[in-house]
Amino acid sequence: MSEAARIQLGVPPSNRLFGSNRYQTAIAIAGKARSASWLTGSPTIFGIATSLPDALAAGPMLGAKGGPLLLSAPGGATIRAETSGYLTNPASVPSLGYGFVCGGTDKVPEAARLGLMGTLNP
Repeated sequence: MSEAARIQLGVPPSNRLFGSNRYQTAIAIAGKARSASWLTGSPTIFGIATSLPDALAAGPMLGAKGGPLLLSAPGGATIRAETSGYLTNPASVPSLGYGFVCGGTDKVPEAARLGLMGTLNP
């Protein structure tokens, strides 16, 4: 969204959530959700999606469960470093519960899911 559109809509600059890429933007939104106490799941419940249809379908479920939706690159053998870094940082996720991989193995391969599980449960 352009700065002109933000101003026209009357959105304060402090309410602009962004990152250097879509993965960082998802983390910025999750960080805002944590600091604003929007995340009610304790321990933290999370979801990972790679494609728009999967993210759109998973968003309401995770919202109802009080957890963030994070993104990762489609088809990769590993979950994006930004995403796994967020999930393993106690400052961002003090108590990790369980997660959902949203989408089929063509979007998030089994190797990536298993790698994430290994990172989260060493």
